[in-house]
Amino acid sequence: MHGRAPWILRPELTTNLAICDMSELRPQVLEVVGLPTPDGLTFMIYYCPEVIPTNVIASLLDHVRQSLVDIVHYLDQSHPKSLWTPSDFPSLNTSLPELAKLEAELATVGLFPHDIEDLYPMLPMQQGMWTATAKEPTEYLVQMAFTVAGVSNSDELQTATRAVVSHHAILRTVFVTSWSNTNCQGVQVTGGLSVLC
Repeated sequence: MHGRAPWILRPELTTNLAICDMSELRPQVLEVVGLPTPDGLTFMIYYCPEVIPTNVIASLLDHVRQSLVDIVHYLDQSHPKSLWTPSDFPSLNTSLPELAKLEAELATVGLFPHDIEDLYPMLPMQQGMWTATAKEPTEYLVQMAFTVAGVSNSDELQTATRAVVSHHAILRTVFVTSWSNTNCQGVQVTGGLSVLC
């Protein structure tokens, strides 16, 4: 246990497990230790085959190996480096080069990686509405003007409006439609809302 926090075996978590030799059972069900060596990275895997089948461990290691190969391949490429990784936006299902391209496209409209909180693919209904709007720009355009009575301080109105926008991600969402044949929606960290008083 050198260099590690003292682990305490919790009986309520292990009583129903198929137990190997107690000397093999560690407080963690699976432990992966990676060490740099002159030949590359060496991984040591500690697990109990009675708890986690070996084929599951082999599958996990294949996935980790392929992910490391992909990272090394990406770092060797000369295209612009992305500040994002696919794991930042798992529902987008994209690659590192595609994210770098998306970052470049967002920059053309004044948005940068630090401006974006999350990215999602457009839903089919959103895609349909976007297509209809591209054909007929007023199809889903709704504009309203109204008067708020009883507000004497425009700063308070602006503060309240910004608070509502910061609380609801949908009010900070923009659509990116030229990226990689798949349209997506990006949630801005802060909304670009202007309140005219």
